Amino acid sequence: MSHRRLAWSVVPCALLAAACRGPVQVGPSFNTLPVPPGERLQVAFQPPVGGELVERSLTVRTESAWEEGKQGPARSSRVELVTALGWAARAEGGWVLNQRVRNVKAEVDGKPVEDPLLVLATSFPVVLRFASDGAFVELLNRDAVREAVEAAFPDPEQRRAVLEFFTPEAVEEQARLEWDGRHGGLFGRPLEAAHPLYAVEVTAVGPLPLAYAVERRLRGTAETPWGRALVLEQACVQAADKAVDPAGWTAAWEARGKPALDPSLTCEGEQVLGLAPFVPVKSRLLLRARPADAQGRVAGELTWERTQVLAAPAEQAGAL
Repeated sequence: MSHRRLAWSVVPCALLAAACRGPVQVGPSFNTLPVPPGERLQVAFQPPVGGELVERSLTVRTESAWEEGKQGPARSSRVELVTALGWAARAEGGWVLNQRVRNVKAEVDGKPVEDPLLVLATSFPVVLRFASDGAFVELLNRDAVREAVEAAFPDPEQRRAVLEFFTPEAVEEQARLEWDGRHGGLFGRPLEAAHPLYAVEVTAVGPLPLAYAVERRLRGTAETPWGRALVLEQACVQAADKAVDPAGWTAAWEARGKPALDPSLTCEGEQVLGLAPFVPVKSRLLLRARPADAQGRVAGELTWERTQVLAAPAEQAGAL
């Protein structure tokens, strides 16, 4: 696993930053109920203020390269983190999210990974500002990123190499993409199954970038330890003509720069989002792909899964 990929596996971004425990389970199951006829659900951005929340998640990745039509050996990685989150209201309006990785464990091919990037992930908080309507605004503690890199990498050559991709600008942009991908278009509008939400994400198989479009459709509501929550079904839709809302799909794709979408890629999952307060109760996404090279031959194979679970209110005190 490269430094660059491991870095973005362990850096927390936005409210749904990876936050894990070990061993991590799929999380609680909730009984999903259909939305009553005539009820129009609308999410107000009202995060919980005061105290710390604890999120836990597990990201598992297995990939293999193909050469001349033959599959090479598979490599697997696991990243587990525990992240503390704290929201505060700004006197000038809007919100501030302070999040910090409290614990991180990583394995490659079943062996623990010891890497300065893992230390870096726990050495500074990520402090983000949001508008009153939930729109991402900026990273507030930009200097902390540089200071953390300098402390974790005293060797000037290593420091320069890390700062090529681990910059305040890169951390802010990744946070923005994470937030907009999971919550863009969610707040302040009626939610209906006929009008899904779309986001375009990017991962990779070896050197090959893989872009995918996630369609999130309202499936119903559920009662959770955090109160009533939305249940959104997630699936990958790699072409506008296969989307429920082609116009919405196209807008999300264009906003991400019109990346090429691999037709072999499929995904499935769900999001459970608390309504009052707004909290990410649970999220799961399972992705599979077999991208082709320029000659149309299978170039690699990828299975990637991330599960994120927010500790229930009664469990928060002992979750860290």
